[in-house]
Amino acid sequence: MRFVTPGAFRRPRPPPAGPPRRRLGRVRAAEAHEFLLRFAESDGYQYCDAAGIKLYQRRISDPPETMLEAVHDVDRTFQRAGYHLPLWNTGTTQTLPLNDPLEEDTAANHAVRFYLTGLYSRNRNLARMYFCAWGNGKIPLVLQAEGQPPTKAGLFVARLQQWLAHADIRSCGHGLRIALPENVWQGEFLIPDEQGTLRTARIRWTHAGTAGIPVGPGARSVEYLDGTAREVDARDTEHITERPVLIRYG
Repeated sequence: MRFVTPGAFRRPRPPPAGPPRRRLGRVRAAEAHEFLLRFAESDGYQYCDAAGIKLYQRRISDPPETMLEAVHDVDRTFQRAGYHLPLWNTGTTQTLPLNDPLEEDTAANHAVRFYLTGLYSRNRNLARMYFCAWGNGKIPLVLQAEGQPPTKAGLFVARLQQWLAHADIRSCGHGLRIALPENVWQGEFLIPDEQGTLRTARIRWTHAGTAGIPVGPGARSVEYLDGTAREVDARDTEHITERPVLIRYG
C-alpha cells in the first residue's frame, strides 16, 4: 500500500489567484460540488495533475458499490467545469472511527469489493484507490493493525492482488446490461498464464443476495479468496455471493 499527501497532486508551479487548493471531502453534499465548480472556474485546477476526493458509503455497513453514485456525481461536476483530471480517492469520512467494527466476513468481502469498485470506476476517471488508515486497529474494517497479523480482510485483499498481478482490464459491467442477474457485478481481465499467454478471467460477485450463473464456454477453473479452487467446464454453474470469485478461461 502507498500513501500520498495533497502536495503530491500538484506540479511545482506558482499558485494561481483565487481560492486555495484542497481535496474534495464531502462528495455527497451539494455544497461540495458547488465548491468544486467554483474552484475549477477560478482556474484552481490549472496546475494540478490529479484531484483528490474522499469516497465512502453513507453507512459503513452499506455495500462498497454504493460509492459509485458519488463517483458519477463528481465526474459530472468536472464535466460541467470543463476539466478531465484523474481522480484519486485519498480516504474516507473523518467520523469513520466512530462506527462499530464490521463483522469479520462482511469486512473481508467489503475490503475486496472496495478495490473492485475502484476498478469499475476507471471509466469515470478514478485512477487510484487508497485504503484509509492502514495499520489502524480502531476502524470498522481493519486489514492489519500495527504489530498484528493480517485479518481475514487483509488476507483476502492480498489474494485479490495475486489474482490481478500483471492483469489488463477488458471491461466491467453490472446486471442486465451484460446479461447477468441484476444483483451481479463482473470485471473481465486478461491475465498471463504460466507461459505468459494472456487468458480471459472474470471476477463475479453480488452487492446483496446470491445468484446461480453458468460459468460459460471455455471456463476451466473457479478460484476462491480463501485459496481453494475447483476445475469446471462450460456445463457448470457457480453460486455467486457477496464474496468475489475468479473464473479462468482458455
